[in-house]
Amino acid sequence: DSTTKRQAVALGLLARAYQLGISCLMNQLQQNFAGWHCSYRALLETLFVVEWIAQDPQRFEAYFEGTAPGMGRIKADFCGRHPEFADLYASASEVTHVGSRSLHLSRKLQITTTDAMPFTATSMLIAGPELAEMLRGLTELLVLLAQSLELLLIQNFDLTTKGEVLWAKGAVRSKFGCLGWERAT
Repeated sequence: DSTTKRQAVALGLLARAYQLGISCLMNQLQQNFAGWHCSYRALLETLFVVEWIAQDPQRFEAYFEGTAPGMGRIKADFCGRHPEFADLYASASEVTHVGSRSLHLSRKLQITTTDAMPFTATSMLIAGPELAEMLRGLTELLVLLAQSLELLLIQNFDLTTKGEVLWAKGAVRSKFGCLGWERAT
């Protein structure tokens, strides 16, 4: 039923946001510049989807059934309303996809020429002002994503009741039931 589909999508979005936030932090700790940008871009896409679904709760079902539009359309819709995110997405994509910036493994630290051939010195180190900017951007994105997810849940689910989420053979305490198996306590 539609409640079951909405709940499955909501739990998937929550899990995705959590896992990608952890992934960004772990990639930073491991000095994995490309991995950090891939995870950051995926977090942006998660925000785009949350906001897209929030515009029309019927979209939960479309996402569950695989009939939602592609990420390009969802991103264009979101960035059309919030153009400041277009540059963030483009910057993360430059590293995520194989291209000039991604092949440098990180960012260009200096460019010199030798016999008219460009030479780029690269570093895998993420530190100093660049690290501060990356962590600031991640923190802002995670706060915005958490707020958007909270609003989506409040508007679409009765969070005042408690039940058990039944998944496979186990039960997990939850504020809302999942997969149509809600049981009052």
